[in-house]
Amino acid sequence: MLQVSDPASPSYGQHLSKPQMAQYVAPEAESVKVVTDWLAQYGITPQPSSPFGDMLDIDVSLDQANALFNANFTPYPHGLSNATEWRTPSYRVPADVQPHLLFIYPTTRLIPRPTSRATMQNIAKSANPPKRQLSKRARAPSHCAETMTPRCLQALYNIPSTVAESHGTNNLVVVNSEGEVANSEDLKIFLAQERPDITNGTFTTLSIGNATVNDRGMSGALASLSIEYSVGLASNVPTTLISMGQKSKDSVRMLMEVIDTLLEQDDSPRVLSMDLGWDEDAFEQIPEVAHSLCNRFMQLGARGTSVIFPAGDLKADAYNSGSSRIAFPASCPYVTTVGGTQGVDLETVAPFSVGGFSNIFLRPDYQRQAITSYLSTQVDNCSTTRNVTGRAYPDVSAQGMNFAVRVNGLPQRMSGTVASATTFASIIALLNDRLLSAGKSPLGFLNPLLYSRGAAAFNAIITNVTSNSSCVKDSGSQSEGRSVDSEHSTAPVGSGWDTATGLGTLDFQRLLAIVVAPTKT
Repeated sequence: MLQVSDPASPSYGQHLSKPQMAQYVAPEAESVKVVTDWLAQYGITPQPSSPFGDMLDIDVSLDQANALFNANFTPYPHGLSNATEWRTPSYRVPADVQPHLLFIYPTTRLIPRPTSRATMQNIAKSANPPKRQLSKRARAPSHCAETMTPRCLQALYNIPSTVAESHGTNNLVVVNSEGEVANSEDLKIFLAQERPDITNGTFTTLSIGNATVNDRGMSGALASLSIEYSVGLASNVPTTLISMGQKSKDSVRMLMEVIDTLLEQDDSPRVLSMDLGWDEDAFEQIPEVAHSLCNRFMQLGARGTSVIFPAGDLKADAYNSGSSRIAFPASCPYVTTVGGTQGVDLETVAPFSVGGFSNIFLRPDYQRQAITSYLSTQVDNCSTTRNVTGRAYPDVSAQGMNFAVRVNGLPQRMSGTVASATTFASIIALLNDRLLSAGKSPLGFLNPLLYSRGAAAFNAIITNVTSNSSCVKDSGSQSEGRSVDSEHSTAPVGSGWDTATGLGTLDFQRLLAIVVAPTKT
C-alpha cells in the first residue's frame, strides 16, 4: 500500500483493483484446508465473511463451541442492552491448527460498544442568522466565533463554494455507528439557511447489521451532523450514509461487516468517514483483533480510499499524571486521524481533543521524522513517563466546536472531533473532484503525502499546556508560533507535528496546488 500512497514512489496513485488485492490477502490453500477439515470433524461448515476468504463465520451451539475450543462458555449480560453475550475463561485449539489461525472472536474477551464522541446543546432561539459581517482578522463571518457553519469553514480553510463536477467514480461514504438516520427534510432546511446556493443537496442510505434506515424518519444527532456538513461542504459529491445496527451483533463484528461490504464492491469509496471509536486498551489483551481491523483499512487505502476517523473526545489526563487513554481506530497507522480546534481570530486546540501514542501499533515510517523532531523539543522526562514509541496521532485537525446542526426540525449546536473529521473528509472529497477533473488519481491513503509534500499546506495551531496533548514545555512569553492568554500558558507548535493537533489545519488551496503539480522524477 505504501508504494501507491507515497508521492516519492513511481507507483504513486496506481491503486489496486479488487482482483489485485485478492492476490495479497487471500489465505493459503493449505490453511483453508486445515481449518475447514478441523471444523468438519465437529459437523461445522464455515461461511466466508470477507471478500477474499480470510475470515470465516461459524454458527454453532453452546455444546459445539465448548467441544470445539475445549472451552466453558458462560452467558454475561451486555452492559448497555438486554442482549446476552458469551465468554469463556480460556480455550484451546489443536496444535496443528493453531499456526493457521490469526484469532478467534469472541472467546475470552468482548469489546464494548464504541463510545459516542460528540456533545449537543439546544440553540436558544431559531431566529434567522445574523447578517454575515466579515472579521478583519479571520476573514470569516462574525457569527463564527459563537456558531460554526459551512461558510465559516470555507473562509477558515479556503474551501471553494463552487460545486464539484459530476464524476462517476468520486463519492463520500459516512458511517454512523449508533444505528442513526439523517432526515432529508432537516438537510433541506439546513442548506436553505447555511448554503442557499445548493438547491439539490441529497444523500443515499444503506443499512448494515439490521439497522432501520429511512431518510424521512426521526434523525439522530451524529448522523445529522455528518450528513449536513458532508453535503454542505463537499457540494455535489455523491454522499452515502451507512448506518450500523446496534443489537444484532457486537460492535467489532458490525465494523468488520461494514468494511467487508465496502471491500466487496468493485470500486471502493473514494472517501470513508467514520464516527466510532473505542479506548485502545479494550484491545490490548486481544491485539490481533485490532490488527485485523486495521489491516482492513489498509486494504481500503491500497484501493484508493481515504479512511478518516475522529481523534476522540476522551477526558484524558496529562502524560505526567500517569494515565493516558488512547483511542482506536484513531491509533491505526492506516487511517487519517483528525483532532479538534476552536476559535476564529486565534485557532487553538479544542478542550475535548486528545492525542497520544499507541500501545498496540508501532510508529510507521511516514511519520518517523515528524515525531522524532517533536520529541526532541519536549521535556526530558517525557519519554520515560509515557510510551512514545507507538503510532502517534492525531495526524491533522479541524474546527470541532459549536457546529450548527438541524435535528428533527430543531436547531442545535454540536461539538466533538466527529465534526472535525467530517469537515476534513469533505475537504478531501473536493480535492478528489479536482484531481479527477485533471485526469489524476484520487488521493487514497493520505498520510505519506501529508507528512511529506503535503505538510506545507497546514496551518500551525496554538497548543495549551492544560489541554489533553501534554508532554510539552511550558512557556510564559509570546513569540512566533505561540500565544499567551489570560488563563493558560502555552507551548510552541511551529510548523511541525504535536500531540494536540497533529500537523495543524488544512488550507484547501495550498494542498490543491501541491497535489495537482506535476510529480518530480
